[in-house]
Parts: sequence; C-alpha cells; structure tokens
Amino acid sequence: MLLLETDGSNVSGSYLDYSYTEAKSVVTPEIALPSGIYYVEVVYNIVGPAYAGMEYTVPREDRELVNGNEFALNPVNERVAYKISVKDGAGVYFRVRQTGDATDGDYIQLLEVNIVRSKLSYLYPIACLIAFILIFDLLLFVFLYEKKWKNSNKIIIPILAIIAFLLGLPLYQPGIVGGIDLPFHMNRIEGICEGLKEGQFPVRIQPGWLNGYGYAVSIFYGDILLYFPAILRLTGFSLEDAMKAYLIAVNFLTIFSAWFSFKKCLWSSASALTAAVLYAGASDRLLRLYNSSQIGAVSAMIFYPVVFAGLYLLFTKEKRNGTERIWLWLLAGFSGLLMTHLLSCLMIGIFTVISCFLLIRRLFKKDVLIEVGKAFGAWLLLNAWFLVPFVQYMTKDFGVTSKLAENAGQSNPYVTLAGYVKDSLTVSDIFSEKGIGYGLTLVFFSALIMIILGGKSQRQKEGCLILCLAVCAGFFSMRGFPIIGLAQMSDVFLKLFRTVQYGNRFLSVAVLFLSCLGGYLILIADDKYKKKLAVLLCGITLLQSMLMFEGYSAGRRILEPVDLGYGLLNIGNGEYVPEGTDLSVLDKTLWYDEAAVQVSEVENRYLVWKAYVRNPGKMEQMISFPVLYYDGYQCLDLTSNKLLKIYAGENNRVSVIIPAEYSGMIQIKFVEYWHWRVAEGISLITFVVIIGYMIKCLRKKKSAM
Repeated sequence: MLLLETDGSNVSGSYLDYSYTEAKSVVTPEIALPSGIYYVEVVYNIVGPAYAGMEYTVPREDRELVNGNEFALNPVNERVAYKISVKDGAGVYFRVRQTGDATDGDYIQLLEVNIVRSKLSYLYPIACLIAFILIFDLLLFVFLYEKKWKNSNKIIIPILAIIAFLLGLPLYQPGIVGGIDLPFHMNRIEGICEGLKEGQFPVRIQPGWLNGYGYAVSIFYGDILLYFPAILRLTGFSLEDAMKAYLIAVNFLTIFSAWFSFKKCLWSSASALTAAVLYAGASDRLLRLYNSSQIGAVSAMIFYPVVFAGLYLLFTKEKRNGTERIWLWLLAGFSGLLMTHLLSCLMIGIFTVISCFLLIRRLFKKDVLIEVGKAFGAWLLLNAWFLVPFVQYMTKDFGVTSKLAENAGQSNPYVTLAGYVKDSLTVSDIFSEKGIGYGLTLVFFSALIMIILGGKSQRQKEGCLILCLAVCAGFFSMRGFPIIGLAQMSDVFLKLFRTVQYGNRFLSVAVLFLSCLGGYLILIADDKYKKKLAVLLCGITLLQSMLMFEGYSAGRRILEPVDLGYGLLNIGNGEYVPEGTDLSVLDKTLWYDEAAVQVSEVENRYLVWKAYVRNPGKMEQMISFPVLYYDGYQCLDLTSNKLLKIYAGENNRVSVIIPAEYSGMIQIKFVEYWHWRVAEGISLITFVVIIGYMIKCLRKKKSAM
C-alpha cells in the first residue's frame, strides 16, 4: 500500500490520520486489468468520513468503473465488496481518502484489497447476445405476422411502439433520472438478486438492507416484475442499466396494455389508440416515473386499464356473446396490482366498490355473480404464495401494523393525516402540467360539454358514469376533500387514508377514467372530426411530454449498491421493521458472553451464518447474530440435524439459546414454513391450469374461424 501525497508522489504506508499534511489518500500500486468484470473486496479500518473507489492511473472521460470512481465508506463495517467493469486493459488503483470534514482522531487504514475476475465477464456478453437475438426474433415475428393484422393495426401498433420509445427518452443517456424513491426501488432489485444468490426462491427476506441485517420487503411489497431486472443483475448488468431496462419495459407494457384493454371496451382501434396515448403520456404518470420515482405505483398502472376492461365487460355482459372470459380480465388486473403495488390495489378496489354500488342492479345477476366468484376464487388461489406470508406477518408487530392498529381515540387525525392533507392538490394543480396535463384537461371539459349538450344514447350514459368516477377520484386527491371529518366519523376511514398516505395518489385513478373518456370522445365524434381530434389530443400530450423531458438531465451514475450510500439503505419510513428496533445500533458483531461461550470458525454469506460454538458450563447461554429477526429463521445443529431454540433478542436480533455442555457447528438460516410451500404449490398449479385453459380457448377460437 502507498500514501498518495499532495504533490502526486507516493511513499510506503497503509495508515493515514488527520495529522498527515503531505498525504491525502492510501492507494494500492497500479494494477493492469484486462477487459472484463471484476469483484473487488476491500478490508479497512476508518474513523470519520472517508471515500473510496477504483480509479484510472491516467484520467479518462468514460466512467465505466463506479460512480465518479468514488463512494462513501460505511464506518460501521470493516469490508466492502462490489463489481467493476473494465472495457480495455487499463491501469487502475484502489484509493481511500479522507474528506475535508476530517477532524482530530479521524483516520483511515487500508488493510487488504482483493480483485478477482468474475464469471460474469463471459456471462454478460452471452446475455447481451441472447437479448439481441430475442429482440431480433420479436421484430422478425412482427414483420412476418403483420400480413395477418387488420389494416388499422398495421399502422397503430408501430405508432404505439414509437410513442413508448419517445416516453422513455430520459432513460437513453448516461446516468439515471430519478427522485427520492429511486434508491428504495433499486435496493429492491439488488435485494432480489442477492436473495436468489443466497438460494431463496421466491425471495422473502432481502439480505443487503439495514447494514446486512435483512429486510422483509418482499413479504409486504409485491415484486414479481422486479425479477426481470434482478436476473439482468445476475448476468452482469449494472444496477443502473437493469433499472433502465425495467422502466423501458414498463413504458411499452403500459401503452400496449392500455390500447388492448381500451380496444376491448371501445370497439375501435383509433379511439383506443388515443386513450392509450393519453394514459401513458399523462403528466401524472410521467412525474411519478421520473420526478419522484414511484416505481411501484407506475408499474401498477400497467394493470389499471385491465381492471377497467374487466369491469366494463362485466357490467355490459348482456350485450355480448359470452366469449370474453371476463373473469380472466379481472384476475389478470387485480393480480397484477397485488404483485406490483398494494396501495394501488386498494385504490382501484375502492373504485370497484363504488362502481358496483352505482350499478348494483346489474351486479346482482346470476351470470355476473358467477364471473365475480370465479375471478375472486382464482385470484385467491393464484396469489396464495404471496397472500399467506403477507397475512401471517400482518398479525405481528411491525411499523405498518402498529400504525394500522391505532384508532381515532388513540391518535389525533390532524397529526396522523397531515401528510395526506399536505400532498393533496388544488384545482389549479390538477389541471396543469403538474397534474393530469393539458391533453386530459381538454378531454375533461370537452366531455363535460358533450355530455351536457348531448342526447341519452348508451355511449353517452357510459361516458357520464366514467366522468363521474373521474371527478370522484380527482375529489379524493383534493385539499377540499373532508378527510378529517371522515376519519373522526369512523376508524375505517382513518386507517384507509393513513394507509394511502398521500392524497395525490388518487390522481392516477382519475387519469385512467379521463383517458378512457378521451377514447369516448373520438368514438362519438362526427366522422369528419375523428382523426383531427385524435391527432390534437395525442399531439398535445406528446408535445407536453417532450417539453417536460427538456428539463430532465441524468443525475449521478448508480452502477453498484455502493453508489447508493450506506447506513439504512433508503428504507423509507421503515414500515416493515419489527417494532422496538433501534436502527442506530446495527453493528456487524456477534453478541455473547466471551467468558462463558467459545465461538470460532465463523462464516457468513448474506443472511446465512455458520459458527462453531462451545458452551462448557452448566447453564444455558445466548448468542445474538447481526440479523433482524423475522418469523422463519431457524438454527440448525449441523452435526445432529436438531433445531436449537431461536428468538428475537435484544434490538430484535436473531438470538440462539446454546444448551449447557454443548459443542458443535450451528447454522442460522431463513427457512419458509411448510404451509408457505403448500401455498406456492397451489399457486403454481393454478397458474398452469389457467395457462392451459387459455391455450384451449385460443385453439377453439381458431378452429371456429
């Protein structure tokens, strides 16, 4: 190791404290690395703020190592590991430096640096080649199958693809555009990746959070779609590129899901195209995607139109030939919402109940109730793998459950719901570029005028109902909504609005209804104005999106988890942390009585710990591991295969009772309950049956043509 002095020269040494005036960093000698992907593991001791990273010996413009080649070190840990990517045989060195905030007593000591070429060096180009082949095959399939499309689809599908591409423009640049929630969701991707490496499937406890203590975010937060970017991470993609690939896919899925769903309702490709562009390009959705990075909520918006189509088909069933399999639409929509964003599932559920109340006469018909029953039953079975652990954990004491347990008598609604009220919107906010945008604003007032002045056709009645639901959703997001009065009236409303957290979230539901209204305007307009109106609405929406994107410049690069920072790793409000946990005391040491217990051969990989333990005394002893306790952890004696008693110890750490006169190798590991596995089996069987049923229906449809 070398000390890098202020004049650029080096002297031998691996330790540097505040008293050094001629040296500012500890570095390794120059290392020539051939092109490839490498694991870097560093052992250090620091007190005070310090930054570290791999740097080039010759300055370069491209930054393919790590964000600016630097990241903050965690003073609680003694080692850090991450990946780097080198594109040519460049000379590099690892550097640890003190910051200008260093004070007396602060020091850095670089003990060990290990650099190992990763198998990802070979897997990553193979993964890229496979991705290229798949995209090429998709384009080839589209080209060959295009002859069978309807003439309108030959134009509309390429238009949708181009618009989806344009809506992702901020993603096609180095660095990543994102808001306050971006680190949270990037850590979810990394957590799934690490959980898969550990051997969990499905991933329940994500290992890297909370200084390696683990976080049960996957039990409370549906993340099925995030397995796509997590798998990209496993093949060598950077965290940033994996997230970008996911967001690009979300844009494409959103606009095509909306078009297909609205087409099922509106029976017109042109009107469905307009509605899909209005929906995918709505300011509210793009702001959530790029400004605040509400990735869960944006992902859930893929499935809003699917639920809408299912409900529309359900309540107009008597006018159809019964071949739509309505329950499949409802199943797909609500399953997608559950697997992406529970709060969106709750909000859409609220408006489903409102719709059923408004159309209660149609609801209580035998064929409608049968469809609802089939959808609900299949939903329970298909999602049992998620629902069973979720319900079990919701009976325990976590931040989220403790808040929901409070009633109006235990909390002040003005304080409890302050966040909801603060983030609610004014009328001017809603009808602006910060709300629904000018395209949907034009739709709202045009629909209002046409419904008032129009006749009483079935289409206009449907449009009137959708407009009422849009107004209702907008009202829920406004500051004038009587949230405090309702909360004081009933604990149900208090808990509902506390769960939703922020009033402006309901605006995404209003976007759904207003987008569909845009399609209705095209449908009922005079033939000679249809195309002009469609071009106007789509043009305004896209123009506003492009103007919005002009203000977006990519932030810092986030290639590896070390770029996100250390500490609590962006857990938000910590809703899924066990009650009573002091998050400021999460050191990586084992706690035990050294005079009574002997511990050796300690091994750790993610959330799995192994250690040889000897308790020669006549009394039971305790060992506490740096792992946050959740239901499911077990301690196994690897010699006898017997389980030792485990419990939530001090600060909710996984703690083990070591019997008197015991010696042996023990292992701490998270193991799913048997009934969780049964639920997973039920979901898998249900999924296979549904896929088989859909294939059978498609074959039957083909044979009938």
